[in-house]
Amino acid sequence: ERHNSIVSKLEKYKLAQNLVVSRTGARGHQSNELRMMLETHFLDETHIVFTTLGTAGNKALESAAKFEVVIIDEAAQSVEPSTLVGLQLGSRHAILVGDPQQLPATIFSYSGRETKYD
Repeated sequence: ERHNSIVSKLEKYKLAQNLVVSRTGARGHQSNELRMMLETHFLDETHIVFTTLGTAGNKALESAAKFEVVIIDEAAQSVEPSTLVGLQLGSRHAILVGDPQQLPATIFSYSGRETKYD
């Protein structure tokens, strides 16, 4: 039943997007606003959201209601600024899970490695 409800909402989104496209003649600024508004609505209606730390800064996530609990998996592998992006989504509890002996922080920058940022 919940699956059908989500599919129904996605179909409504597609219809609304097609309406905007037909009125504006192209996918423009109004279509992006509609998309973000619908994404925020879906996020506010959802109980569990999975995302990466990299996409946790998405505007739709930022404008959605704060999450009660934020869980960051492989926290020992992330660097502090990335972790802060995920933590800004929650307001009550944060759980960081990870083994610092298993995986070090992932650093792609050569200068970061040379300065021992990891």
